[in-house]
Amino acid sequence: MLLYKNLCTSCLAPLLIQPPKKPTMPTIKIHLDPGESAAISRFASALNITPEDIAYAALDRTMGSALDPFGPYFHH
Repeated sequence: MLLYKNLCTSCLAPLLIQPPKKPTMPTIKIHLDPGESAAISRFASALNITPEDIAYAALDRTMGSALDPFGPYFHH
């Protein structure tokens, strides 16, 4: 969408201001065999979420575990 700002005094033409572009998020592609895809789709459907939500949660959990220096199975 173009917005009009002040009028140019020398030519009386409107100056056009472009709105800032929205940043795009990086994309990660996951290749699944049909059985894996079906299982994830069923699980997501049972939880009333999308398969992408399952993938995001799995990645988030993995990254969180990577920050633990003793690993997820360390017992005090």
